[in-house]
Amino acid sequence: MGLLKRRSLLASVIIVAIALVAGIAFIQTNQQQNTIQAETPAGIGEKKEQKSFLSIPIRTVDGEEITIGGILEEKKRPVVLYFFATWCPTCRSDLKNLKTVYNEFKEDVEVIVVGFDLSESVEEIREYAVKRGYYGLWTFTEPSGDLIASLKVTAMASKIIISPDGEVVYREGYGVVDEARWRSILSTALA
Repeated sequence: MGLLKRRSLLASVIIVAIALVAGIAFIQTNQQQNTIQAETPAGIGEKKEQKSFLSIPIRTVDGEEITIGGILEEKKRPVVLYFFATWCPTCRSDLKNLKTVYNEFKEDVEVIVVGFDLSESVEEIREYAVKRGYYGLWTFTEPSGDLIASLKVTAMASKIIISPDGEVVYREGYGVVDEARWRSILSTALA
């Protein structure tokens, strides 16, 4: 192998190594921020979120137009918003784990699964919910760019809890949630 080829190969290896180290550092920092954010009730150390998201209309996979505020008023219990995409493996795991523990909380919390991928159709989302046995268990909605923007959701698999009085009391970004963690999150909704 010529000297030029060896230097080129060495430069490539160094670039890949730097990219890996930077990627790992980014992931660790992001996980630490998500953990801190998840363990800190919303509103502590930051301005309270605007409540405009309460009146944003979102359409269920059955064609019904709802608002978070309307659900809170009707159900008088916390709402857990979960932002997902049908092709997201983390979302698939999260929702499967949530289904396992949901019966313990179904009388006390309302779960709304909101599409995150604006390119997904209502039919794709409905089919996903039916195929996995979630249809009828939770409310599934089509993607809502307005709701996503209003709540500043930046990643699929984001979880947000809205208290019965319309306050964001919990938020956690991307990351797989096991059954024990779902119990903790749903217990937070009831605190």
